[in-house]
Amino acid sequence: MDGKVTMTEAYNSANTYTVTISSSNYASITAASPATAAERALLNALVLQAKSLIDSGVAANDSGLIEHYEEAVELLADSSATSAAVVELVSELNSHLSVYKG
Repeated sequence: MDGKVTMTEAYNSANTYTVTISSSNYASITAASPATAAERALLNALVLQAKSLIDSGVAANDSGLIEHYEEAVELLADSSATSAAVVELVSELNSHLSVYKG
């Protein structure tokens, strides 16, 4: 109401942020930070690991890994992908890939 943005925690450059501006008179506007090159590189590295496990047959029946792999491939092709979306997929792929690390 007062035209100010208040953060609930101190800014941390390692975090991702989404800002939503809402009004009872107008449609809400949401802005999210774009994925960084480093985030995209990390996701790409995980995509390559997943692809290797899927193609070799080791994870050919892991539907969760395959689903997240396919989502990540699509996200990497999207030039407007947000940082939050990439970070979420990195977490999900890490979780699935951890099963295969020994």
